[in-house]
Amino acid sequence: REKEQEITALKSTINKDFETWLGQGRLSERITSPYPKGIVAHFDLNRRSFRNRLNPRQKGEMKQQHANEVTFELTEGKNGKGLALDGDAWLDLGQVGVFDRTMPFSVGIWVKIPAGLENGVVFHKGEGAALHNFRGYHVALKDNQLEILMAHTKPYNALIKYAADLPRDEWIQLTMTYDGSSKAAGLKAYLNGKELAPTTDQDHL
Repeated sequence: REKEQEITALKSTINKDFETWLGQGRLSERITSPYPKGIVAHFDLNRRSFRNRLNPRQKGEMKQQHANEVTFELTEGKNGKGLALDGDAWLDLGQVGVFDRTMPFSVGIWVKIPAGLENGVVFHKGEGAALHNFRGYHVALKDNQLEILMAHTKPYNALIKYAADLPRDEWIQLTMTYDGSSKAAGLKAYLNGKELAPTTDQDHL
């Protein structure tokens, strides 16, 4: 009889602890969040709706200058579908990826760059003309070099780095990271997980 009462008391304690844990939302986190802490967006391109997997209310939109409707092609990607771009249209992710210059952040993308392409944007977030008064950041090809840029008002207030050309006609993973320091040393790029060693062209943000 005494043992039965101990078991009953133990079950009650375990149930209360479980209810407390469940009320904290931990079970939902484990089931619905397979992403590392800190990730704010993931676009896998397997759905033509281009919705953020972490926040479906955020939706990307295909855009092109002087075009009301944009046609695009989903093709085979590195993992699932990929977006084939012709250089005229782009995928606009709205407010996703907007950061202050004091905020650390990282952006990663799988991309296959065609042979023969000497200049072109891999990804960017910003506003203003590319040659003057651009504000934002980008990773791009410029004369067969990788350009990593973060600017308040380009070209006067900017961090600009250049690295060697990238592999062509194969899937590569590019990541840009920034530590919020407003210094070129805090702006880095990685190719397939390995840090690149770019030269610094400008260090004034």
